[in-house]
Amino acid sequence: MENRFAFTQANIRDLSIPESGRKDYYDSKVSKLVCRVSSTGNKTFAVINRIGGKVYRVTVGNANEISVKEAQDIALVKLGEMAKGVNPVKEKLKVLTLEEALKHYIKNRHPRNGKDLKPRTVQGYRYALDNSFSDWKAKPVGSITPDMVVKRYASLTRVGVGTANVGARVLRLILKHAKAIGAVDSVATDILVDKNSWNRDVRRKRIIKMAEIQPWFEAVNVLSNERAKIYFLMLMFMGFRVSEALGLVWKDVNFKKKTITVRDTKNGSDFTQPIPMHFLSYLERLRTITGDSKWVFAGVDPAKHMTIPKKQITKVIHMTDIEFSSHDLRRSFAGYAEAVGIPYSIIKKLMNHTISSKDVTMGYLITEDETLADSINKIGAFIHAKATQKDNVIQLNVNK
Repeated sequence: MENRFAFTQANIRDLSIPESGRKDYYDSKVSKLVCRVSSTGNKTFAVINRIGGKVYRVTVGNANEISVKEAQDIALVKLGEMAKGVNPVKEKLKVLTLEEALKHYIKNRHPRNGKDLKPRTVQGYRYALDNSFSDWKAKPVGSITPDMVVKRYASLTRVGVGTANVGARVLRLILKHAKAIGAVDSVATDILVDKNSWNRDVRRKRIIKMAEIQPWFEAVNVLSNERAKIYFLMLMFMGFRVSEALGLVWKDVNFKKKTITVRDTKNGSDFTQPIPMHFLSYLERLRTITGDSKWVFAGVDPAKHMTIPKKQITKVIHMTDIEFSSHDLRRSFAGYAEAVGIPYSIIKKLMNHTISSKDVTMGYLITEDETLADSINKIGAFIHAKATQKDNVIQLNVNK
């Protein structure tokens, strides 16, 4: 079929679906009315017109939802508005809500390093919006003022500095995107910088102290939930991030080489970590339990890995009176590495921290696998020694 013809219900219905991509067909009656057919089977009417030297595409409607006659009538109205200088794209953006702006960002964000946003990141953005700005979600982004931002930020700060900062950062991300697509002329969160009002982030410092390693270790070892037990010990002995540990698959565990490879980590790369000698037997035991699953820490649903074992964390806290979270164990690993004299550059490697492009010296350092293995085994030996020492016996509160 030719690309330009007189649109009718029948010939729009009969348009063939391309094997890939999409194809545009033009109406000979309303010359700037287009029907785009995609490989997914969608057929969408749109108007394509030039305004001020720039070509704009304005969606009219789905061909399954409106008739050809309705599409032509709507197209003529929109073309008439454009002839009067009205830009329907910008008019639509003026009423873009905060929630819609976030959806637009998630859908249209340019992939970093060729990769889209991770589901966990998207979930975090949506959670921050729901948690801190649920009553703003339906507001047009252009209606959010600097004064509103200042008042809400102060209110969130009274709940918690971390809550306020995370919420404000997500709001700033959305409003910057809104400005980039022309929905707003300025970013309301800039007022926090102008007034120097940002709360200083307070980095958490909680770790399992050296004197606490033995009772904590013993409490973990009496847990009946083997997956939770070995998850805790992996974070302690290997320093993984929570998402890295939970997302591990057995095909990336190499028992012969004694390594674990984490895919697509926070800094966008794969990362291979040596398995410390004192943790290896735990991992081998876990293989007998979850080895038939894709996941190292298999969940109840075989298609999913387990989630953070919060009930087991509570049990250990009750038995020991030692407060901790999953991330505290990663932080503890870094502290023990420093305590046994591991060089800072090696600690960064073991923690899979990004090396700044400004750090020229670090950029020249290439750490051999043997050096990393020796270092992590030194940390593991330190933890094992503290966990099994005989002169620090503490009664566990097993009946709590």
